[in-house]
Amino acid sequence: MRNSKIYIAGKISGDPGYRTKFRLAEDYLQECHDYEMHDIVNPVEWCGENWSWLRCMALCLWLVADCAAVAMLPDWKQSRGARIEHRWAELLGKKMLYLPDVTASGEDKSKNTKNSITMDNNEEKTMVEMTPEEKAQFDAFQQEQARKAQAEAKREQRKQLQQMTDEVMAEAVEVLKQCNQTLVEAKQKVIGTFSALMELRKEVNEEAGKKEQDTFMFTNSEGTQRIRIGYNMNDNYLDQVEEGIAKVKAYLESLAKDEQSKELISLVLRLLARDQKGNLKASRVIQLGQLAEKSGNEDFQEGMRIIREAYRPTRSKLFVRCSVKEPEKEWQDIGLGMGEV
Repeated sequence: MRNSKIYIAGKISGDPGYRTKFRLAEDYLQECHDYEMHDIVNPVEWCGENWSWLRCMALCLWLVADCAAVAMLPDWKQSRGARIEHRWAELLGKKMLYLPDVTASGEDKSKNTKNSITMDNNEEKTMVEMTPEEKAQFDAFQQEQARKAQAEAKREQRKQLQQMTDEVMAEAVEVLKQCNQTLVEAKQKVIGTFSALMELRKEVNEEAGKKEQDTFMFTNSEGTQRIRIGYNMNDNYLDQVEEGIAKVKAYLESLAKDEQSKELISLVLRLLARDQKGNLKASRVIQLGQLAEKSGNEDFQEGMRIIREAYRPTRSKLFVRCSVKEPEKEWQDIGLGMGEV
């Protein structure tokens, strides 16, 4: 089915009469250019009254992509959003129409006829006789020009895409900064609310001889709401860990007598593999330490002792996590990060 939809683009922000202007543009396209009402896409009818500019632009760019043509009102160059829509339509190869002033009255309005719309005109064609050699040269010339035009079009597309990115970047960053500030304030408020309870928990644990907690969990009496506040512990080692690793590797590699034993030693040495941050995994070090105790070898045990003494775990930033539980359902985390919402 042929796509005959046309999108109207023009200035909205800062124009108190934008609704009337866009409605008149609808009337103009119906009366002067035979467009059906259901084929005319008026963004004013799609965007919510209280929507942010960024949310409206995201929807409008999708609407432009869904149409076959875009009708630009005369004031489109005065609008950041309309300029973005214009670039986007050109990148997508949409048919571009430039409307006259649909709000004009009297004699000016009578000029708004079907011929007043501006669009691409058909180029005149001329027949030229050529010899085979001239035809071959002309074909080669056309191919080279087409190649250059395509390369230039791609450069222009990249330029326009960057311009579009620059147009929306500032507002997007501001939205995210506001979101970050809201989360910071919420985190500070929750931690402040529970700080006294955490101190009481610490005192109770000290009196009971329990070690200091890194994480505190609070649950309401109904068992339907849960908040965890605390620190994650990240593995970290002092530089002297390298001496211990060298001792362990030297001992284990001395055990490799044949290909089969070399493979086994290689598997054991993977316990000393570092993570993406360059640290050893404490859980693997514990496993290797158990092997050292069983071996009875002093060099192996000395190397593991150096590694353990070099262990200096670091705390993450204080985190807050919240979960809720509905009847007969599992606990559900409330997403507090961009990747969770």
